[in-house]
Amino acid sequence: MKVLYVSHRAELGGAERSLLELMVAMRELAGSNVEPALACPEGELAHRSQAVGIDWYQVPMHTIRWRPRSVAAIPGMVAATQDLGRLMARHDLVHTNSTQAQLWSAWAIDRSNTPWVWHWRDFYHRPWLARILGRGSGFSVPISSAVFEFARKQLGSAQRLRLVNNGIAPLHAPSRSRLEAARARWNVQPDEFVVAAAGQALPRKGFSTLIAAVHELAGAGLRPHLLLALNTFDVTATSHQRELIDLAARWGRARVDLVPPQDDVAELFSVAHVVAVPSLEEPFGRVAVEAMALARPVVASATGGLAEIVVPGVTGLLVPAGRPDLWARGMAQLAEQPQWARDLGLAGRERVEVAYLIPRVAGEILSVYRELTSL
Repeated sequence: MKVLYVSHRAELGGAERSLLELMVAMRELAGSNVEPALACPEGELAHRSQAVGIDWYQVPMHTIRWRPRSVAAIPGMVAATQDLGRLMARHDLVHTNSTQAQLWSAWAIDRSNTPWVWHWRDFYHRPWLARILGRGSGFSVPISSAVFEFARKQLGSAQRLRLVNNGIAPLHAPSRSRLEAARARWNVQPDEFVVAAAGQALPRKGFSTLIAAVHELAGAGLRPHLLLALNTFDVTATSHQRELIDLAARWGRARVDLVPPQDDVAELFSVAHVVAVPSLEEPFGRVAVEAMALARPVVASATGGLAEIVVPGVTGLLVPAGRPDLWARGMAQLAEQPQWARDLGLAGRERVEVAYLIPRVAGEILSVYRELTSL
C-alpha cells in the first residue's frame, strides 16, 4: 500500500515529529505493507525523512491565513495543489497531518478520488470548513478524546471519525556523563529546584503563567530555576518570545533561562525535578508524554488531552490553566516531597509504556487504512 503523507510545514515541531515517527513505525510494523512517502516543503522534516530512507517530494505549502492579502498567494496554492494531485495519482491513499494539510490537499483529493485519512491534531474553530474538508471517501483521526469530541461537534457526527490516541517513539534517559554535562552547560546548582518546559512560543502555550508561578516559588523561599526551550517558527512566536523574556526580567526573583530548542528532550527533562506543561488549551500534550517516558513528574494544565494523559496524584498533577498561584502551590508540593515526586515519575513511565508508544499508534492507524481501502 503506497501512502502519501502530506505536511504543510517544513519545521520539526511536535506534529511533525509525530508524523516522522509514524512513518518509520508504519514501515517497520509487523504485517504492514505500507510504503510511506512524504510531500512537504523543503526543511528539517524533509531532511530527517530522507535520512531514514523515506521518499520525499517537494511541494511548497505554508500556513494559510484568513486575511485579505492572502489572495496574492492563490497562484502558488493552485500550483501546489496540482503537484499534490499528480502525486496522489501514484499512491493508494493520502494521509494529511493537520487541518492545514487537509486544506491544501482537499481539491486534489476531490479530483483524484483518492481515499484519505485526515490526522486531526488541533482545535480548529471553523465548523463550515471542517464539514467541507470532511466530505468524501475518508476518515478523520483525532489524536485524543478531547479532539474527538471537538471534531464530532464540528462535523455534526462521529460517523467518519476514528479515535487513535497519539504516542511517541521510545525515549531513553541520558548517561550520567551526559547529565552532568547538561547541568554544567545550563549552570544548574545543587540547591535549585529545576523546572523544565518546552514548546512553541505562542500565547496559548501558557508560558507566561509558568514564569509568574516560578517567581511566586522564589517568594516562598525556594530557589527555582526555569529552563525554557522555545521554538519560534513564525513571526508571532518570535514576538511572544520577546514578551516572555521581558516578563521574566521584570519579575527578577527566579532564574529563568532560555535554552535552545531541543532535538532530544532527554537531557533537558532529566535535569529537571519537574516538567511543566502550562497550556491554556492542548489537543494532546506530547511534552507531557515525553516527560513521563523519562520518569519525570509532570505538572500540567487540566485541559484537553493533558487531562487524559496525566493521572492526578498518580503520574503528576493537574492544575487549572492560567492560575500562577495554583501552579506555584502544585510545584511547591513536589519540591517539598521529593520521594512522592519520584514515585509519580516512575508511575508515569509505566503509563507511557502501556498506552503511549508509537507502535500501538501505527497498528491502530494501519487498521484505519485497511478499513478505508476495503470499503
